[in-house]
Formats: sequence, C-alpha cells, structure tokens
Amino acid sequence: MITYTVNNIPKWNPINICSYHLQEAGATPVQEISYAMSTAVAVLDAVRDSGQVPEDRFGEVVARISFFVNAGVRFVEEMCKMRAFGRIWDKVTRERYGIENAKQRRFRYGVQVNSLGLTEAQPENNVQRIVLEMLAVTLSKDARARAVQLPA
Repeated sequence: MITYTVNNIPKWNPINICSYHLQEAGATPVQEISYAMSTAVAVLDAVRDSGQVPEDRFGEVVARISFFVNAGVRFVEEMCKMRAFGRIWDKVTRERYGIENAKQRRFRYGVQVNSLGLTEAQPENNVQRIVLEMLAVTLSKDARARAVQLPA
C-alpha cells in the first residue's frame, strides 16, 4: 500500500504508526516511543528492501510516515518524550536512510491525551487532567503536536 500510494496517489499518507494504546496497556512513555520507532524502522526497511520505490524517491516514503501517540499526566516526562522522539526520528531518517531534505524528515504526529486517568466519579477533575496532558505536547517549540484529541 505504501509503495502504491507513493507511486500513484501523491498526496495520500498511507500509514499512521499508533503507539497510543501502549501506555494504556502499561508501557512507560519511553517504552511507547521505543515500540513506535521500532515499528517505523521495520516499515521503512520493508519498503526500502522491496525495491518498489527507487532510492532517489525514498524521501517521499519517509515524508508520509506519521505517528499517533499518547500523552499522560507525567507532564515533564511527556514533554521530554516528544522532544526526544522528534530528535531520534530526525537522526534515524538522516543517518539510516540518508534523507537530506529536512522537510521530508519532519516528525509528524498527533496525540490523544490519556483517557484512563479520567474518572466518572470526579468529572470536575477531568478538565484539569486533560489540560495538563495537553500542555505537555503543545508548549514545547521543538515538539509541538499538530493534532490533539481531547476526550471528555
């Protein structure tokens, strides 16, 4: 599907690597981005190794990868997680895949704040929890989310 869209549907983004569910299943923020990055590398390696996209067009594949991540209540850790994720993505795409175009290496991600921390018993506290989780992914200049979903 990825190779088809790169070759035939120029504005289609064929994959959004989702790690949101990992924290809800018990992973730490570090584990979440580790699994997401390893999934992205596996996908990119498979596309590269398939030979269906010429090497000079591989940046087009990288540019279409996006992520969907979780933002929990650990404010500092979540902010640092996204800063680190962006830097790691830039380094991997430049060093492992040789992508020189900074625009193609751009780290694109959307976030849903963690809904497990919300409670029916204390709905008045849910707003503060959601705001705290949202701020971690919107305040950082180096890792600002492009899309945020806020559960109610």
